[in-house]
Amino acid sequence: MVKGRNLSTSATTVLATSVHHIYLRAMQSFELTQINLSEAEKFLYPIRLSAQLVVLGGR
Repeated sequence: MVKGRNLSTSATTVLATSVHHIYLRAMQSFELTQINLSEAEKFLYPIRLSAQLVVLGGR
């Protein structure tokens, strides 16, 4: 049982890291195209929020 818990925690960490990486890449893309940063933030906020929820859920 404990082994399964560790596995799911690892998977959660990997998922959160992946989502965070996507978030950072998207921010870079917005900066490169010089789109208004508040517009970028509106687009990316749900992604960041879901990543935070995944991390909190895995703890």
